[in-house]
Amino acid sequence: MSLKGKILCIEGNIGVGKSTLCHTLKERIEKEGVEVVLFPEPFNQRMLEQFLTDQEKYAYAFQLYMLTRRQVYFVQALHHVNAGKCCIIDRSLMGDYVFARVQKELGNMTDKEFEIYQEVYDSFDIFKPDVTIFLDVEIEKIIERIIKRNRNSEDKYDIEYLKMVSKIYAEEVNKETNVNKWDWNGDWNDDEIDKLILNFRNEC
Repeated sequence: MSLKGKILCIEGNIGVGKSTLCHTLKERIEKEGVEVVLFPEPFNQRMLEQFLTDQEKYAYAFQLYMLTRRQVYFVQALHHVNAGKCCIIDRSLMGDYVFARVQKELGNMTDKEFEIYQEVYDSFDIFKPDVTIFLDVEIEKIIERIIKRNRNSEDKYDIEYLKMVSKIYAEEVNKETNVNKWDWNGDWNDDEIDKLILNFRNEC
């Protein structure tokens, strides 16, 4: 499968290694002479700090912000793929929807707020990646990786929260038809990653 003119999204729970894989894929694809544009996760330090400090108060605003930022990414990506480039996006709209569902289940978004969020999300339905790679990682390994990389913002997430994210991800991923599940529990070396990429491309 040629990845020229394609949009790839990398999905998975917090701490699974999405960003690392995004950069690895970019490097591998560019070696084949295809220009790659990488879209990292949207980041707004002030909003993230507000959200993590008081999720009940800020969940609705934060989730809408993240959703609309991802929509902007997709519009930009479409321009790039029309020019023959490959675009890799760190988490898609579906992934953001997972976290919105988590906030709803935790009681941090009201029924009305989630209804409005759902309407906005549904209006972005045309923004679908060509391929989604879901990194499937066990909770124990996620905790291990979060501790290892020691990011200050991530110490707010407890094991029950991460379990809920994994559960809802599984439900949403099963609804999609273009998702490739990768067992990402191991500590992959370059040769193993190359084999995974080759198998993935042969399956597409």
